[in-house]
Amino acid sequence: MPGPLTPDIMAILPQWMARQRWYAGKGRTPVLTRIGGIGLEDPAGEADIDIHLLLDESGRMPTTYQVPLTCRAARLTGGDHALVATLQAGGDGGEGARYLYDGPHDPAFATALLRLILEEKTATFDREQSPLREQSPHREQSPDREQPADRDHGPESGQGCGADGHRLAKTDPGELRDSRVLTGEQSNTSIIIDLADALGNPLKPLICKVFRVLHHGQNPDVVVQSALSAAGSTRVPDSIGYVSGRWPDEQASAGHGIATGHLAYAQEFLPGVQDAWRVALAAVATGEDFSTQARSLGQRRGPRDARPVHGHPRGNAAGCRGTDPEHAFPPRRGAFRGARHGRARPDGPRVHRSDLVCQMARPATDPRRLSSGPGA
Repeated sequence: MPGPLTPDIMAILPQWMARQRWYAGKGRTPVLTRIGGIGLEDPAGEADIDIHLLLDESGRMPTTYQVPLTCRAARLTGGDHALVATLQAGGDGGEGARYLYDGPHDPAFATALLRLILEEKTATFDREQSPLREQSPHREQSPDREQPADRDHGPESGQGCGADGHRLAKTDPGELRDSRVLTGEQSNTSIIIDLADALGNPLKPLICKVFRVLHHGQNPDVVVQSALSAAGSTRVPDSIGYVSGRWPDEQASAGHGIATGHLAYAQEFLPGVQDAWRVALAAVATGEDFSTQARSLGQRRGPRDARPVHGHPRGNAAGCRGTDPEHAFPPRRGAFRGARHGRARPDGPRVHRSDLVCQMARPATDPRRLSSGPGA
């Protein structure tokens, strides 16, 4: 079994995390404790793949981060920008050196994550287990790492700690050919996955969002878009699947100290699309009025997505009370209203992206795209 993260690695991670766009404690140095993690298998056997959950207690409220790391015996071609650390064997480098990478930038992680979703595997958390064992550059298959899912619990069950893949796609999306990380995101890391069929012919790409900051409860980005996709909406990309997780959280009193939520979400990627959240951010940055675009978003979304959806708590596909986008998620509406009118609200609550309901700037040639816009 792998041993705990070494002190050297734990000493490196705070400074590295503080430089990442998704780290919420800007201006602070993280104070980290590893509360758990899962290991994924690399089908090619080239990398150790682990997802760490790290609790940061540098702020007023503890924050849990999802930090996937891969470890390789040889450098990842084109991966220097994602290198977290070089681990020297015996302190003299050379043969035996290993390379630690930010997982989403490594195709091995993208392959393993997609496999977890599509094969609906279950991976158990181990509070003491870590991704890096020093005695071997690769792990052998272990029944404690990931297994075909045999469970009836979802993101709200709170049964133990672990992660489950959930497949929503009814057809085979294909095999991973290449992957890259979408730049410019804040709280998420999105992996663009290029796919091919058995003959090598390109297929529709996917986007897999890895949620870096974890919260107890379901993520609207997953719930809303999955509901719209399942209802046959043509205004959202097709959903492929998601990963739900359960992890230790002393603040999750309703779950008896176990938090539940979403770790990742995969769906069809629409090249050339800029989502409404980025359009809103651009308007704030340039001082432009976003109110007309926001109103158009609500007016176009409402008639199609107001129809009933089975199992949705509010009875319609968007889960909204009306066509105004600020009603989509009432607890966060104040912050969204500020962005809608081109005013930044740095003191407001963190906003989930407005593309939870639909994506906005879409070329007219695609019925799911509301208006043309630059690429993401």
